[in-house]
Amino acid sequence: MRKKLIIPLLIGTLFLQTSCFDALDINQESQISSTSMWTSEEDAQAAIYGMYYQFRSTFNSNIAYWGDYRTGVYSTTQTLAGDILDASNNTIDANNQAANWDALYKLINISNLILRHTPDISFSKQESKDNIMANAYLVRAFAYYSVARIWGDAPLLIV
Repeated sequence: MRKKLIIPLLIGTLFLQTSCFDALDINQESQISSTSMWTSEEDAQAAIYGMYYQFRSTFNSNIAYWGDYRTGVYSTTQTLAGDILDASNNTIDANNQAANWDALYKLINISNLILRHTPDISFSKQESKDNIMANAYLVRAFAYYSVARIWGDAPLLIV
């Protein structure tokens, strides 16, 4: 009796599973790409907001490693641990948080995207376009200044 009940249930389950997959196939109607992103003044302004968000997060988490810990403000007689001790002694290796320039190059990439695409966008006021371009140039220059100050020679990626 049990076998007679289990076999139809298994066959029914197989048919139900295949019919569910068709309902899950969805065509994505809206996608953000480089062709749809850089079309309006608002897109350029949104990119500036994103650039400054990356700026804040980059320097918020790393400024102490790239500055204060390496200046001698924190002495080695204080109880310092791990990456902070290495940074204060200037014995940074590749595994140290202070050696990671990934966040700075993300910031440089965002600035480069703004500088590449904004000139092709028509603005209601030239002053607004100039302001966006100036902000992108400023942030990119500061990021490169930080790279040069911290590590010296580094890859240069410009538009």
